[in-house]
Amino acid sequence: MSTFDDEFGEDGGFGEWLSGLRPGHKVTGGRLLRYRQGSDPRDWSAAGGSKYLPRDWQMQCGTEKWTGAAAVAGALEIDYPVAFADPPVFLATCINTTPLFQRVQFQCPVQSAATQEIYWWAAANLTRVDFCWLALGPIGM
Repeated sequence: MSTFDDEFGEDGGFGEWLSGLRPGHKVTGGRLLRYRQGSDPRDWSAAGGSKYLPRDWQMQCGTEKWTGAAAVAGALEIDYPVAFADPPVFLATCINTTPLFQRVQFQCPVQSAATQEIYWWAAANLTRVDFCWLALGPIGM
């Protein structure tokens, strides 16, 4: 590998890494996630300033929806497809509401290595709220 080649370079390193991905496959491209910051080497959700080099990690993502009677607040629980070893970093965004184009605010407090909850609220009554999410953390079972 030359000085200018890495997983995101022109020589296809990243593309070759992607071609090997399949469900249940262990991520071995450690350089793709170069650093992680927090206060605990195992619990990725713990806030802090220490820097870590991630070793065995996985990422999971999905889309979940809340549906129900018209409401200005709600909660939904996400069960990860595969549990992490310890709580992961969790990112989410609201992608859709019914009725359309309503502003939704939400929080995602850490639950466990296997589940995550999203608590949302809005000024208007909603009957559906869709979220996309991404979780990164240590490989579980």
